[in-house]
Amino acid sequence: PAIVPQGDDLPRMLQQELYRIQQALFDLDRPTSLTIIEETGLAADPAPTFVRIFDLGLGAVWEQPSGQFDSSTGVYVFGIEGLFNVYTSLVVPAAATPQVKSYVAALRVTFQFVDPGKPDIITNLTQSGLDDNELTVQGQILYPFTQGDSFFVEAAIYRVTEADVVCNASLQVHRISSIK
Repeated sequence: PAIVPQGDDLPRMLQQELYRIQQALFDLDRPTSLTIIEETGLAADPAPTFVRIFDLGLGAVWEQPSGQFDSSTGVYVFGIEGLFNVYTSLVVPAAATPQVKSYVAALRVTFQFVDPGKPDIITNLTQSGLDDNELTVQGQILYPFTQGDSFFVEAAIYRVTEADVVCNASLQVHRISSIK
């Protein structure tokens, strides 16, 4: 048999349900999102040496709500649970004096979880090509995160043609839905 609310239970239950509806509509209107576009200098090494990117203190092009991304450390902390799409890319320009030698660009995204029983997820993305062409490495992950989970992005270039290169990096985070 169904439970029939008695006394003060009905207004309280109705208020809770209206709050859930209000929150769902708010999430549709203002989804959690972040966009960062940054030029970052990377040293080209004979072996991969990963360095943190998005930590130059430049801030985000768009962040809703603000305060989830720390531009001094390059760490994004999920402020709410949900199913998130995280996309990152790195564009390495063609060498100024190409020697038609191969090189590799790499991104490493490390996701850390507040649940101590859940191991970190490390996603490695690589792309190789010749130094006379622009090279793009990109990837995305769709994953359910809880409040307090975090991630950061690192990049590396290994080739022998040039010592340093200025790359264009981008990061986008979008909350797709709730997971509850």
